[in-house]
Amino acid sequence: MLAITVFPVVGAGAWGVAAATGSVRLPVGVVIAVAAVAGASLAVLAVAVTLLATYAAYRFELDPDDVVIPVVTNTCDVLGVVVLFGAVEVLV
Repeated sequence: MLAITVFPVVGAGAWGVAAATGSVRLPVGVVIAVAAVAGASLAVLAVAVTLLATYAAYRFELDPDDVVIPVVTNTCDVLGVVVLFGAVEVLV
C-alpha cells in the first residue's frame, strides 16, 4: 500500500527536478505512471522475494537476519532496474 502512495510522489518530484533544470522530455502524467507502475510491481516482487528467502533460511536452519536482508536488498536492487525499464518500455 505504501508503494502506491509513495512512488507517484517520487515520480512527480523527479519530473519537478527535470523541469527546474530545463530537461523535461515527458509529460508529468507519464512520469508519474511509470513511477507508480514500477513501484507497485517492485513492491509485489519484494514481498515474494522476502517470503522465499525467509522460508529458505528457515528450511536450511540459517539465521534469517544473516540471510534474508542481504538477499532481499541485492535482489531488489537488480529487480528495481529491470522493473523500471519494463515500465518505461510499456508506458512510454
